[in-house]
Amino acid sequence: MDQKNVNCINKGIGIMFIFFGICMLIIGIPMLFASDKGSIPPILTILFLLSGSLMIVGGYQTNKKNKEKEKALNDYQQSIAEQLSGAEKKKTIIVKENKTIDSKLEHTEPNAENYKPDIIANWHYTIPEWKKMTKEERVRRTKEGIWLSIFIGAAGTLVLMWSRDANLGIALFISFFIGILISVLKIVISSNEMKMTKNNNIIFTTNALIINGKFKTINDVDVNLEYLKFVKHELGNFIEFSLQWATRRGPTNDQFRILIPEKYKDEAKQIFEYYKAKGVRVEEF
Repeated sequence: MDQKNVNCINKGIGIMFIFFGICMLIIGIPMLFASDKGSIPPILTILFLLSGSLMIVGGYQTNKKNKEKEKALNDYQQSIAEQLSGAEKKKTIIVKENKTIDSKLEHTEPNAENYKPDIIANWHYTIPEWKKMTKEERVRRTKEGIWLSIFIGAAGTLVLMWSRDANLGIALFISFFIGILISVLKIVISSNEMKMTKNNNIIFTTNALIINGKFKTINDVDVNLEYLKFVKHELGNFIEFSLQWATRRGPTNDQFRILIPEKYKDEAKQIFEYYKAKGVRVEEF
């Protein structure tokens, strides 16, 4: 998901926590000063006050962290934009001096000695190439979704029947509905990330991929780039990125693939070498 959308969701979650925390305090404080305290269990008053306070603190911390991320994102995007602008100006100067090397500039310029290291590569795709990439992603996500729905449906049914004594039909319906919903959401989010435009490009940077202007974080304090893998497919060659992040139930991960256009095959090797030097596990060509 685009990092800006993630920030908006996190902001909404933080506001929601603060709102419900205030509501619980509004209920709990009168309980504390009630004249007839015998009718109100002390544990109930404590729960309202403690829960409300914790929710407000949690919401505040969430929003504070989100603001820091928003500022970091804006600064990072500005830095990338400045680098791209500087690269374009330098290309124009070189082209005026020697028009015969124009076709090579797009590939050689990111490796210039005075080029800032944030941008690793900038790939431009034709419409047929972009369609190949989105087709592979859609098919892969659909297959994953089917298996995920089956797993959640089967496991959820057993849990509901064992822990809640739910009816088999109801347990199956609820479990498979949740499994299918999660799978569909993953497909929709992936399709939105890879939405085609007139000029399709992917900018590889140290901490993110900028896919047609959408900022996808691949490495920060919350997200860890687990590995890179070269994948040979009938539709072409791909770089598979695996992202890992922490959840309450332990670490989880997700993979997505980027098509390697034939003209960028050498740059793809450089991308593998760059992340390998950074300590990321890679499976090369």
